[in-house]
Parts: sequence; C-alpha cells; structure tokens
Amino acid sequence: MSSRPLTARSLQPLFAIGLTLASLVTSQADTVITFREQKKDGSHGPKETITITQGQAILQRASEPDHVLIFQENPSTIIHIDHHHRSYLRLDRERLEKMRENIDTLLARAYLNIEDYVSTLPTPDQRNARNRLTKKLNQLHPPEHLNTKDNPVRYEDTGERTNIGLHECKVLIGWEGDRKISELFVTEIASLNLPPEDHHTLQLFTEYLEKIAVSLPGKARIRATSRLALPRMDSNLFPVMMTNFWHDGSTTTLRLRSVHDIKVDPERLKIPRGYHPVDDGPSLGASP
Repeated sequence: MSSRPLTARSLQPLFAIGLTLASLVTSQADTVITFREQKKDGSHGPKETITITQGQAILQRASEPDHVLIFQENPSTIIHIDHHHRSYLRLDRERLEKMRENIDTLLARAYLNIEDYVSTLPTPDQRNARNRLTKKLNQLHPPEHLNTKDNPVRYEDTGERTNIGLHECKVLIGWEGDRKISELFVTEIASLNLPPEDHHTLQLFTEYLEKIAVSLPGKARIRATSRLALPRMDSNLFPVMMTNFWHDGSTTTLRLRSVHDIKVDPERLKIPRGYHPVDDGPSLGASP
C-alpha cells in the first residue's frame, strides 16, 4: 500500500482537532451563585450574588449596587470597591491585625471615658449613668463578639431529611460554643453542578469574611457577616436554604435561587482605573 504525502490540506483536520482539544483544556467555566433573602411574611428581600473564577470571587448585593467585594485566594485578600465614591479598601492579613489592635485600644479608651464622666456626677447618679453608658457601649460592640474567633463553629446533623424545591436536603444545626447560630438545609454540590474547586474558593472566602467581621465594631460586624454567612464545612455539601441567628436577636433566611456557568470579564476583578485607596479604621464611641 502506498502512503500519500502529508500536505497542508491533509493536515487541516488534524489542526482543527488540536485546536478544539486545546480550547477544552485551557478554557474554564466560571460560576455564578445567586441567593435571595426570604422574609417571615413570605416576601423576598435583596439578592446576594457570588461569581467565582479561578480562585477569586465577587460578592454583590442587589440593594447596594455601588458596593462590591472582591476576594483573592492567594494570598487571602478582600478588596471593597465603592463605585459611588470611586474608592477602594484592601483588607489583607496585615490590615486585619491592625484593625484588631485598634479595636482593643478604642474599647479600653471608651471604658476609661465612661469612668471619667461618671466621676464628675453626684454619687447617687453615678451607678445609673455607668450602667446606661456601659450598655450603650456593649450594644455597639457586644463583649461576646470579642471571643468569636476562639469558638470554632460545629455542625450537627439532626438526622432529618426534607425537600427544598427539587433538592433532597439534610438538616444541620450550626453551633458556636453553646449558641445556635444557624439552621441549614444542605445538599451535595454535584446535584447543583457546583465545581469542587469553586466550592473550595467559597469556603476560603467565607472564612476570610469571618476574620474581617471579628475585626469590626458591633453593627458593622453584623452587616459584614450577614451579607452571606456560608457554612465552613470541609465536605461536599452546600446550603439550599439557611437561617442565620445573630447576636442581636435578629435572623436572616437566604434561599439558593440558581447556580449557573458564565464567562467572567477579567476587568470585573480589577480595581477600576482612577479609584483612590482609603484607610478607614474602626471607630467606637461611648460619650454621654
């Protein structure tokens, strides 16, 4: 049998196959996950959207379109973009440590200010004034929050199984010490078509959000954590619905709406040109 010589024309099909295989290897679908707040009266609150791409994530809240959080996995960093003020705040590990030190200093100063003020009052009024001002300070930064980072979260499988929409879910309870912090309805990530690597990025993102929250004063902390308090679990489970129980007695219920494949514009992961950095440290006040 005679062999035909290889020509440019005969190699075209091979080139086409090679290009197709190369595109399959180098392209990677990105993921967008949408949650929506579900209120007790049955109405819906704002959407929470996380877009994940190659170890990075973008968190957006529909009610705050000017504010965006960008998470970078290595090294762990969150960048807060404020489009309204054309500014950004970079929260890396060094900045977090500085924020924690600032809170300790500010709290100590605030309590001293209370004592200085109370000492100027008539003796019969001192006790009530001290209680009133201390309560005010505790509301701003509850004492139990100071130890949050020392209480690892654990998840208890109740053994209950239920359906949320099309998904069969396990029911888990999240505990921080002896305090119930969440109720979770979770399913396998495979049933959601959520890639394991994107799930891993979400786990790291959530852990880093908690570290930031620990470094903020009370109300700011609640706002930071309640954006999307995903469970930190080393498993292949993901919440279809979750209710978080906050220190102030309020609750937030979020329900998964969709998991989609998209292609992320790399510009969304960059600080926009012309935006200026800000260095806003936490502030506390306990003045009368």
